[in-house]
Amino acid sequence: MTIYKWWPGKAYVALDAYREVIERNIPIADTGDVERDLADLLRSAMILSGSPDGRIFGQFLAETQCDPDFAKFFREDFLKPRRAAIQELLGRAVKRGEIESTVNKELVLDLLFGPVIFRMMAGYAPPASKQARSFLQ
Repeated sequence: MTIYKWWPGKAYVALDAYREVIERNIPIADTGDVERDLADLLRSAMILSGSPDGRIFGQFLAETQCDPDFAKFFREDFLKPRRAAIQELLGRAVKRGEIESTVNKELVLDLLFGPVIFRMMAGYAPPASKQARSFLQ
């Protein structure tokens, strides 16, 4: 009962713990080379999506479809900080002149990670992780 003082249900507890899995398996690094950084992020996401930990992510996505409160928690407390960190990485790339300032950073994130999530949810094998760099070109 004490655990529900901090979280409204088991999915919330699990998602909070899962955050560490994501941070460990899909680190957001800024090496000064945005193409390399995005390729590494994408490769890590591809590898994770084909693992048991990736299937857990799919279960969280499924939970968002039937629980609007959990969906809000998932977006605001889990996805939003990750997306903001990657947008900061893109912002630094703009300052270095690696990408145009007019690039829609939200769309870039959706285009990069959407296919990986779709393949995971639809049951297709994830793209080979070595293909990550070619997706960026």
